[in-house]
Amino acid sequence: MRSIRKIVSTPVKWASRELLHRTLLRFPGGDSDDPVACAFCPEMCRFSCPTAVTSGNDAVTPAAKMGLLHARREWPEQAEKLGEPWPIYDCTGCGRCTEYCVYGVSVADQLFEARSEGHWTRARQAAAMLSDAEDPWGDLAAELGCSSDSEKRTRSWVDRNSGSVGEVDEPRAVFHLGMAGASVALSSQPLLLMGAHADHPAWALLANRLAGRRWVVYESVWLARRLGRFEQLRQFVSQARSKGIELSLSTEKLPDVQDCGGEGAYSRLFPEIARRMAGEWWDRARERSSADAILSMSPRAAVLFRRVLGDSVRIVDASELWRELTKGGWVS
Repeated sequence: MRSIRKIVSTPVKWASRELLHRTLLRFPGGDSDDPVACAFCPEMCRFSCPTAVTSGNDAVTPAAKMGLLHARREWPEQAEKLGEPWPIYDCTGCGRCTEYCVYGVSVADQLFEARSEGHWTRARQAAAMLSDAEDPWGDLAAELGCSSDSEKRTRSWVDRNSGSVGEVDEPRAVFHLGMAGASVALSSQPLLLMGAHADHPAWALLANRLAGRRWVVYESVWLARRLGRFEQLRQFVSQARSKGIELSLSTEKLPDVQDCGGEGAYSRLFPEIARRMAGEWWDRARERSSADAILSMSPRAAVLFRRVLGDSVRIVDASELWRELTKGGWVS
């Protein structure tokens, strides 16, 4: 009987999905990137959004944020009456909502673009407080809507690295500099490339360095998608396991909310929610993978994890690990 139900339910589910996608949920606007599309949606994205789930605030669901964006674009003369558009900034850029969206609306890209207008006072204040050491590549200033400061810092970095491929510690900045036309390399990227080389001599030191703990790799969906790192991450984890390193991938273990809020400017604008996101990410990772340590592919995320988890959890920044391997002469 159970087999019969399964045979019957499969085409029913397929037909239902097709009906929802092609008929009942079709909106009259025509352009799937039009924010008005969100007004014709059952909000299948809301439970995929880390900021909405963690804060429990309906004002920051992807559909609500796109609704605000649409209102500001359609009725700019009423913008001041709408108040400061803080929900537009309450997004880590992970893009999970687009994965669940029946229209494929590029929510994160549109929200980040809207921030360049710099309409939120708190974001402008945060940008003004950034030091050159905190934002050497200008990516944080760009996310906060301070385009002039961002361009100045980016140009300064490019001038210092003129004629060569510069190395960058922060994965998110790689995307920002690439969009600015700069030739960059992620300092920890060779660590992932080791996944394709089982006989690499650095595996011996790496196995010793990571021995005795069960590690989970932190990599945000935002970074993996834009840098095309999913396959490299899988190869690295697979190779590590073959070397006796207990390593798992967060995107395998956490199919729902996967961002910790520490890669970009989010933790500066919404520190309490970011701390809660990092704590909840770790709770879920520990529950699903039995991990007791974190290998973070984002230096900024590692900072947030250390701030939230303290000394109770061993946290290693992948770029620091790669520099250690380089300094020891294991790689060149």
